[in-house]
Amino acid sequence: MRQPEKDPLSVDLFIRKGGCWGKHVAPVSPGEVVELMLVYRNGSDGTQEDVAMGVNLAPLSSIIDRSGRLANGSHPEGASFDASALGRGGVEIGSYLPGANAYARFALGIDSARGFECGDTELKTVGVVRTAASDEYFNVAVVHVQLLC
Repeated sequence: MRQPEKDPLSVDLFIRKGGCWGKHVAPVSPGEVVELMLVYRNGSDGTQEDVAMGVNLAPLSSIIDRSGRLANGSHPEGASFDASALGRGGVEIGSYLPGANAYARFALGIDSARGFECGDTELKTVGVVRTAASDEYFNVAVVHVQLLC
């Protein structure tokens, strides 16, 4: 019997506004802050070199300075990093053995009310991971902003 192929790497992007992590958070008001967690896992049988993480930010949102924590086997409790670099081309996080993973947590600020129309607005942030030998892998988390007028 043939074994199913393993994904060479996986990427997830989770979001929360207090409470549990999920793929969507609602309702969020303009001016509030939510937390995101970008998760990478080496699902291959070999070492993945030069792993980089990044995000494509939704409009009307920005990464909060000094909010980044990167956790992995070398830093299980997390180490500070410049999370704003995630939105400026990404952050190199090193090489990872088979089965290893890394977690980047950071705060995302939602712009003030003047940028939103009345009602609900969906903001999609895209998490991106690549290695020296791979294409980019993507995943999405969504903020539902509600502006009452």
